[in-house]
Amino acid sequence: QADIIPPFILDVRVFLLCRETAEGMRLSRIHMSLPSSGQEEGEFFPCRLTAESNRLLEKMVREKSAEIEARNRDLQMLTRNIPGGIFRCLYDEKLTILQVSDGFLSLFGYTREELHTLFGDSFLQMIEEQDREPALLETRRQLARGNAKTIEYRVICKDGRRMWVLDKGQLLSGEEATPSFYCVLVDVTQGKEAQENLRLSLERHQIIMDQTNDIILEWDIRRDVLEFSPNWEKKFGYRPLSRAVSERITTDSHIHPEDQQAFVDLLERLRKGNHYAQAEIRLQQQRDGYIWCRIRFTVQKDATGVPVKAVGVIIDIDREKRSTEKLLEQARRDTLTKLYNKGTSEKLIRELLPANGEVSALLIIDMDDFKLVNDSKGHMFGDAFLVETANEIRKRFRQMDVVGRIGGDEFLVFIRAIPSLDLVREKAEQIIAAVRELGGRSDM
Repeated sequence: QADIIPPFILDVRVFLLCRETAEGMRLSRIHMSLPSSGQEEGEFFPCRLTAESNRLLEKMVREKSAEIEARNRDLQMLTRNIPGGIFRCLYDEKLTILQVSDGFLSLFGYTREELHTLFGDSFLQMIEEQDREPALLETRRQLARGNAKTIEYRVICKDGRRMWVLDKGQLLSGEEATPSFYCVLVDVTQGKEAQENLRLSLERHQIIMDQTNDIILEWDIRRDVLEFSPNWEKKFGYRPLSRAVSERITTDSHIHPEDQQAFVDLLERLRKGNHYAQAEIRLQQQRDGYIWCRIRFTVQKDATGVPVKAVGVIIDIDREKRSTEKLLEQARRDTLTKLYNKGTSEKLIRELLPANGEVSALLIIDMDDFKLVNDSKGHMFGDAFLVETANEIRKRFRQMDVVGRIGGDEFLVFIRAIPSLDLVREKAEQIIAAVRELGGRSDM
């Protein structure tokens, strides 16, 4: 074959793309092509181009320039509309500023010349002094996991304000020996101030809660969950019912059985949208049985007006309640005999009269010639005799019956749900006998 095909020399243009790795130079790509007819010997690119080639080259240059210009316009529009500023700085000791966008200058109020004259092109000097070291430490911590950072700090503005910014940056290696950050800065001052105000508000509420004996509670209406402030356990000594409250309140509750329905009604009023509701109920306390508490709720609604939560407070009113009940009970009782007085007796009887159509009886007891006792033995003896008479009458009747004193020597008994008139006669005879016996012992 070698004798048949004469040898010949073929010039070939070779393009090699190599990359440097830790193991050394490695060939990445290779491209081979024949030289152009316009190339001189030893030339890599052709120096002589035809008119057609020139027109084609000029067209390619124009199209490429237009494409680059369009991209630059798009990039400028994008950077102008970013809500913040863009800048590039070296990752060196002073974070030397290399490039800044118009948005960056507008954000802080400086000109490019002022960044040089006031800060020596050091972005670190623009950062509030107290925030510099924490910002650098957080940057190093995040760069240990990758080449991106997201941090917050304050920047000194030209008018003296300290602006909180969110800094999202990417660390890249370029032509400089030192890597540089490409960063986007966004003003988050308003959010930080709101966050700080919220923190202070929560702290104030915590201080108030720590200084009060009242218990704060919140009812999530949709989830039917009650949450209590920590001082519940301090006061009552156990964890309260908190889940499925409406379902479990009558079976697994710390509320006095007689008051459970009042609490259920309270929750129902809140669920129906009552803005404010309250109730007085007895809650179980580990050491002292039940104590009276007042529960107040205010409803929170969503944007559509549907109740979603109710925030309230539990106030210990046990001492106040018992004192009030004591005063009320005293007002209902005769001061001498401690039986119901005339007004209370009449009120209770009126309330009981229509009760389920039951048969009842009314006894009026009047002691004859009682005035002679006061006249002959004195009023102190007469009062003692009335007290003994009241005791004899009271102990012969049930708790559900009404026993009262309606005058000086007149008493009243309302006997509920009697089985027959025989019982009434029997009770009347017992009272007459007891009073006669007292009179005999007193030489009345």
